[in-house]
Amino acid sequence: MRSLLTIENLESFHRHVRERRTDGDIIVYCGGFPAPPVIRALRRLSELSGVARLHHWGDVDAGGVRIGRFLEESLPLPIVPHLMTDALALSSGRAVPPLNGMENVPTHSAFALLARFLASDSAHVLEQEVLDPQPVS
Repeated sequence: MRSLLTIENLESFHRHVRERRTDGDIIVYCGGFPAPPVIRALRRLSELSGVARLHHWGDVDAGGVRIGRFLEESLPLPIVPHLMTDALALSSGRAVPPLNGMENVPTHSAFALLARFLASDSAHVLEQEVLDPQPVS
């Protein structure tokens, strides 16, 4: 297997599968916070696939960070944000006041920089549906 990617929103999932999926990619729709059966399936897929990390594509907002953190806490492999950056939010998102609750994201989390950005005066949120899908690198 080449990659394992979870996608938060259904429209983005369908687009990614249609437009960017290649041989060896496993794409899982998680529908927001993944339910326990989805977590079990992701654990099993990670074991069987031999991938070293899971990529997660979600909204750049508090919910997206929380889902990423949930995946980090629930799965035995590193989680890598996919298309979830402050640069994308600044260029394609909308400005919002600083978001509360982001200070609880530990500095070792792959979502820490994004959380700090969302808690800052420069905060912008981004719905993933506005982005074109991109292959996992």
